[in-house]
Amino acid sequence: TDIVLTDRMKTVILGTGENKKPIWNPTFEDLAATLGFIPKVCRARRPQTKGKVESGIDFVKNNFLPGRKFVDYGDLNRQAIVWCEKKNRRIHGTTGERPIDRLKKENL
Repeated sequence: TDIVLTDRMKTVILGTGENKKPIWNPTFEDLAATLGFIPKVCRARRPQTKGKVESGIDFVKNNFLPGRKFVDYGDLNRQAIVWCEKKNRRIHGTTGERPIDRLKKENL
Protein backbone atom coordinates (compact mmCIF):
# COMPACT_ATOMS: atom_id res chain seq x y z
CA THR A 1 0.00 0.00 0.00
CA ASP A 2 1.29 3.45 -0.94
CA ILE A 3 1.64 6.26 1.60
CA VAL A 4 0.58 9.70 0.39
CA LEU A 5 2.16 12.66 2.18
CA THR A 6 0.01 15.80 2.17
CA ASP A 7 0.02 19.29 3.57
CA ARG A 8 -2.13 20.15 6.59
CA MET A 9 -4.99 21.81 4.71
CA LYS A 10 -8.65 21.64 5.77
CA THR A 11 -9.54 19.50 2.78
CA VAL A 12 -7.28 16.83 4.32
CA ILE A 13 -7.45 17.25 8.10
CA LEU A 14 -9.87 19.11 10.32
CA GLY A 15 -7.40 19.33 13.22
CA THR A 16 -5.68 16.99 15.64
CA GLY A 17 -7.06 14.93 18.49
CA GLU A 18 -5.78 14.72 22.06
CA ASN A 19 -3.22 12.13 20.98
CA LYS A 20 -1.97 14.55 18.26
CA LYS A 21 -3.30 12.20 15.57
CA PRO A 22 -4.99 13.89 12.59
CA ILE A 23 -8.76 14.19 12.50
CA TRP A 24 -9.31 13.37 8.83
CA ASN A 25 -11.72 15.27 6.67
CA PRO A 26 -14.35 12.58 5.91
CA THR A 27 -14.26 13.30 2.17
CA PHE A 28 -10.48 12.88 2.06
CA GLU A 29 -10.68 9.78 4.24
CA ASP A 30 -13.18 8.28 1.76
CA LEU A 31 -10.83 9.16 -1.13
CA ALA A 32 -7.91 7.41 0.59
CA ALA A 33 -10.04 4.31 1.21
CA THR A 34 -11.37 4.28 -2.37
CA LEU A 35 -7.94 4.69 -3.95
CA GLY A 36 -6.28 2.39 -1.42
CA PHE A 37 -3.55 4.62 -0.02
CA ILE A 38 -2.49 5.43 3.53
CA PRO A 39 -2.66 9.18 4.18
CA LYS A 40 0.03 10.92 6.19
CA VAL A 41 0.33 14.65 6.91
CA CYS A 42 3.48 16.74 7.08
CA ARG A 43 4.54 17.91 10.50
CA ALA A 44 3.44 21.47 11.23
CA ARG A 45 6.01 24.19 10.55
CA ARG A 46 8.50 21.75 9.03
CA PRO A 47 9.02 22.87 5.42
CA GLN A 48 11.86 20.42 4.75
CA THR A 49 9.24 17.63 4.83
CA LYS A 50 7.75 18.89 1.58
CA GLY A 51 10.76 20.53 -0.03
CA LYS A 52 10.68 18.54 -3.27
CA VAL A 53 7.07 19.55 -3.95
CA GLU A 54 7.60 23.19 -3.01
CA SER A 55 10.80 23.46 -5.09
CA GLY A 56 8.85 22.50 -8.22
CA ILE A 57 6.57 25.48 -7.69
CA ASP A 58 9.56 27.78 -7.27
CA PHE A 59 11.14 26.31 -10.43
CA VAL A 60 8.08 27.22 -12.51
CA LYS A 61 7.72 30.67 -10.90
CA ASN A 62 11.38 31.53 -11.44
CA ASN A 63 11.97 29.90 -14.83
CA PHE A 64 8.71 29.87 -16.77
CA LEU A 65 6.69 32.88 -15.66
CA PRO A 66 9.12 35.85 -15.62
CA GLY A 67 8.70 38.11 -18.63
CA ARG A 68 5.96 36.06 -20.29
CA LYS A 69 2.69 37.48 -21.58
CA PHE A 70 -0.49 35.47 -22.15
CA VAL A 71 -3.48 36.31 -24.29
CA ASP A 72 -5.72 33.77 -22.53
CA TYR A 73 -5.57 30.42 -20.71
CA GLY A 74 -5.17 28.56 -24.00
CA ASP A 75 -2.10 30.65 -24.79
CA LEU A 76 -0.72 30.03 -21.29
CA ASN A 77 -1.23 26.28 -21.71
CA ARG A 78 0.42 26.20 -25.15
CA GLN A 79 3.46 28.10 -23.86
CA ALA A 80 3.64 25.86 -20.78
CA ILE A 81 3.58 22.68 -22.89
CA VAL A 82 6.43 23.92 -25.11
CA TRP A 83 8.44 24.97 -22.05
CA CYS A 84 7.83 21.61 -20.30
CA GLU A 85 8.88 19.66 -23.39
CA LYS A 86 12.12 21.66 -23.52
CA LYS A 87 12.84 21.23 -19.80
CA ASN A 88 12.05 17.50 -19.91
CA ARG A 89 14.85 17.02 -22.45
CA ARG A 90 17.60 18.57 -20.35
CA ILE A 91 19.85 16.58 -17.98
CA HIS A 92 18.41 16.82 -14.46
CA GLY A 93 20.88 17.96 -11.80
CA THR A 94 19.88 15.38 -9.19
CA THR A 95 19.20 12.27 -11.27
CA GLY A 96 21.73 12.89 -14.06
CA GLU A 97 19.05 11.78 -16.52
CA ARG A 98 16.64 13.49 -18.85
CA PRO A 99 13.17 13.56 -17.21
CA ILE A 100 11.57 12.37 -20.46
CA ASP A 101 13.73 9.21 -20.38
CA ARG A 102 13.12 8.65 -16.69
CA LEU A 103 9.35 8.98 -17.15
CA LYS A 104 9.42 6.30 -19.87
CA LYS A 105 11.37 3.94 -17.59
CA GLU A 106 8.90 4.49 -14.75
CA ASN A 107 5.88 4.24 -17.06
CA LEU A 108 4.60 7.67 -15.98
